[in-house]
Amino acid sequence: MLFTQVVLAALKGSRALSNYNKLRSESGRIYELVQVLNRISKRNENPDTFRKGDSIEFENVDIKTPTGNLLVKSLSFDVGTESSLLLTGHNGAGKSSIFRTLAGLWKIDQGTIMKPPTSSTFYLPQKPYNVVGTLVDQITYPEEGGSRDVSQETLRNILSQVELEYLLDRPGVRGVRTHILKNVTNTRTPTLEHRY
Repeated sequence: MLFTQVVLAALKGSRALSNYNKLRSESGRIYELVQVLNRISKRNENPDTFRKGDSIEFENVDIKTPTGNLLVKSLSFDVGTESSLLLTGHNGAGKSSIFRTLAGLWKIDQGTIMKPPTSSTFYLPQKPYNVVGTLVDQITYPEEGGSRDVSQETLRNILSQVELEYLLDRPGVRGVRTHILKNVTNTRTPTLEHRY
């Protein structure tokens, strides 16, 4: 009887040690993730790199890939409110890299960037992104819960401005809020995809 109790206690102890080792391993990975996120946060909050303002301004910024390849040297420009700027160039010239740098995805070693606060800035990707959810969620993205406050009349007005009002009248849609978009990118033509 005593032998059985000792064996059972040893098995429980072994399981507890195994669970402890798993927990220690997982907590170590979580700690590493927190450290990386803190480094990224500090890099993006560097006052010598980014300043808040009403316009977008690059001042003597070197655009480098994460591997260190220099794409653009001492880039300087200013795009004020109510202004626009067209970036042109061959593939690999660094056009998209400028936006990656502006968004804080790529660090800069030299120069400063002034940009509006992230709450008033939206970066539009080259390839359209569709959220999984309702048509209303597509229209109100990135607002969370904003779809509850949008009236059918407002939706119809918004969709008519981009000539997609007919989506509200499609057969099988029992109200816009119940229409789920799944893998719509695979079923749309490229022309229609860019209108979303």
